[in-house]
Amino acid sequence: MAIVLLHNYLKRHSRNVFITQGLVDQQEEGILNEGSWRRNNDDMTSLLPIRNIPRRSPAPLNAIRDELAAYFTKEGKVSWQDRCS
Repeated sequence: MAIVLLHNYLKRHSRNVFITQGLVDQQEEGILNEGSWRRNNDDMTSLLPIRNIPRRSPAPLNAIRDELAAYFTKEGKVSWQDRCS
C-alpha cells in the first residue's frame, strides 16, 4: 500500500519529473503509441544491487517497528471485509 501512496503522491506533485511526456503507453483513437520505457531497457539500472550499509537503528525506532509489526500481524478483521469476498 505504501508504494501505491508514494506513486500517487509523486504523480500528483512531481508530474513533469516522475512521468515525462511520452514515457508511458498511450492510446489515441484505438491506436497504441508505445512509450519510451519500452526502448530503454538495455542498461537495466533498476535491477542493480543495492549496497548493504550496516548500521544500528536507535532503540526508539526499534520499539516503533516492533509495535507496528505486532499490530499488523495479529488476527482480527474490519467490519466490511466479509462483504468484499
